[in-house]
Formats: sequence, C-alpha cells, structure tokens
Amino acid sequence: MRGSADILMMDNREQTDQLFALMNRGANVTTPLAVQIRGDYFGKLTDQFGVQWMVTALNELDVIE
Repeated sequence: MRGSADILMMDNREQTDQLFALMNRGANVTTPLAVQIRGDYFGKLTDQFGVQWMVTALNELDVIE
C-alpha cells in the first residue's frame, strides 16, 4: 500500500457490510471483508478516485456500553 489510507470504524458487521458494498462500486478490493486472524472484521479497498480505505467493525468484546 502506497501513501496513506483512511479508516472507518463501524459499530457492527451489518453496517460494515452495507458501507463496504456501497464503497466497492468501481473500486479495487485489496482485502475482502472477513474476520482476520487478529479477530476483527476488516476489509480494504481503493476507490475509483485512488483513495485507499480500511473498513472495520468493532469486535463485540471491545464495545463499552
């Protein structure tokens, strides 16, 4: 990955799936949304404008109410 990337942290997987689906129109998905080895739900893409995005859902154990 060259340059910097913006990260969006969502509250749950459903929101993350919806956002990622909207963002990946015309984008290059470099890491599909999935549970990663470190336990978080994460995906990465570069949009049609060349902006790199990392999208993640907070692990339910990390959420403090």
